[in-house]
Amino acid sequence: MKKKLAKIISQFSEKREMNVGEIEDGFVLDIPVEYKSIAKHLLPGKEVRHQFVFVTGNRKMSNGKEIYQIFTVCAPEEDTFYRNALFLNANLTFGAFAIADVETISSDLKREVLCLPTGEVRVAQVKKEKCFVLVDTYMVSEADAIQMEASIMTIAKAGDKLEKMLMKEDIR
Repeated sequence: MKKKLAKIISQFSEKREMNVGEIEDGFVLDIPVEYKSIAKHLLPGKEVRHQFVFVTGNRKMSNGKEIYQIFTVCAPEEDTFYRNALFLNANLTFGAFAIADVETISSDLKREVLCLPTGEVRVAQVKKEKCFVLVDTYMVSEADAIQMEASIMTIAKAGDKLEKMLMKEDIR
C-alpha cells in the first residue's frame, strides 16, 4: 500500500514545485496556491500562499478494505461557519468539509516540520484542537493517480481559500 502511494506522490510532485515530507502513515505536501491580483489599486501579479495537504494510508473501511485519505486543515472550528461549510460542500468537485480533532503544531514550527524525521516534534509543541478540515478518500485497490492528483489540488486550493477567508493569514 505504501509503495503504491509513494509512486503516486512521486509522480504528482515531479510535475510541480513543492516540498514533500514523509510521515509515519504517508506524506505531507507543501503545495503552493496562486491567486491572481485583480484589485485595480494593486499592480497586476499574483499572490502565492502555501497549503499543507496530508495523504495517508492508515485507514480501513468497516469491511476491512484499505483506503487512502487526503486532507488539509483549514481553520479552527467556528460555530458561525457551519452553515456556510455545508453550502460550500455542494460546490466542491472533490472532498468535503468536516470537523476533526487535529494535532496541531505551534505556528512558528509549521514550515520547519517538513524537514524533521518522523517523531521529532516535541510533545509540548503539539496540541489537539477541533478544526475545519477538507477531506477525501479513495479505496487503495481502486485508487487512480489522475483522480488523486485532481483531489489533492482541489483540496489544497479550497482549503487555502477557506483558511484565507477565516484566518486572514497563511498559517497552514
